[in-house]
Amino acid sequence: MIKDNGLPIYEIVMDGCEGLYAIALVKDPATMVSWLAFSKDQPQQLKCSVLNEEERRVLAVIARADFPFYRYIDGFEFYAVFSKETIKQMAQKFLKDGYQNAINVEHNPDGYIDGVEITQMFIKDSAKGISPKGFECVEDGSLFAEYKIENDEVWANIKAGVYTSISLEGFFNVKPTGETYSEPTIIDNDEDFWKYLEDYK
Repeated sequence: MIKDNGLPIYEIVMDGCEGLYAIALVKDPATMVSWLAFSKDQPQQLKCSVLNEEERRVLAVIARADFPFYRYIDGFEFYAVFSKETIKQMAQKFLKDGYQNAINVEHNPDGYIDGVEITQMFIKDSAKGISPKGFECVEDGSLFAEYKIENDEVWANIKAGVYTSISLEGFFNVKPTGETYSEPTIIDNDEDFWKYLEDYK
């Protein structure tokens, strides 16, 4: 649990950097949001696990817009934030560069895997009706991706809760905002996460 610490906020920017180049399957995503998994018979049902073996689709947040997330790098603690514009630029370059199926496990550079294929990527825009059910707490401008899981081991680990979401990898610059952040909303476990989402139904 992150305490009330008033750490500085830095905005993540592209500024000619490479941007997003891979996605990792992870247990604890920085976005603080676990994924939705879809079954064939109940494609809109919010659930912790999927027992339907036919669909094997998951929907997750790649980057939350204007959401401070904690970082610790070389002894320096801070919060980082993606703006809506940076997320849009990042998504466009990611697809243009053809990195959409670069998937690894827990950010392991030797752990790239096959059998996890992106089927769609979109930016949440409630005004245009682009707002997936179950992610009401996620800000407009956030980047989502849906994946088809054909890798049997990966699918078993998803169902077992070994992986709960995805996390981005990329090269970015940061710039200070002059602001600080305290008392973040932290969800420590799956039980609290699903209880939290109940308030938005």
